[in-house]
Amino acid sequence: MHARPHHVPVYLGGFSPRARRRIAERADGFLPVVTSDVTDLDAAVSAPWADLRAAAAEAGRPADAIGAVLRVNPKPGETAADAAALVRRAAADTDVEHTFVDLMYLADDTDSALEAVEEILGAG
Repeated sequence: MHARPHHVPVYLGGFSPRARRRIAERADGFLPVVTSDVTDLDAAVSAPWADLRAAAAEAGRPADAIGAVLRVNPKPGETAADAAALVRRAAADTDVEHTFVDLMYLADDTDSALEAVEEILGAG
C-alpha cells in the first residue's frame, strides 16, 4: 500500500459504480465482505480488487495504492470453526493478507469472544 505521511488509511467497501470509483480515486483500500454462502471467492474478492487496482492506475495512482482487508461475517448460528474455515478458504483462494472477522454472531460476552478468537487463530 502506498502510505502518505501523517495519514490514517481509509478503506472503503461498496460495489456500485460510484463506490468503486471513489475507492479507486481516493481510498487506501477495499473492504470486500464474505459470508459462508460465498462459493466463488475470486468473483467476490480477487476480481473486484484487481479491477480497483487497475482503476487506480488509470486515475494516475499507483496500483498498489489499493490494499484490501477481507471482512468475514459469520451468520447467526454459525460457529468460530465455520469462521475459521472461511478464513482458511480466503487465505488459499485470494491474495488478501489481512482479514477482519466480525464476532457479532459468534460471541455474547468477552469470554466467548476470546474463545472464538482463540479457535479462529488456532485454525490458521
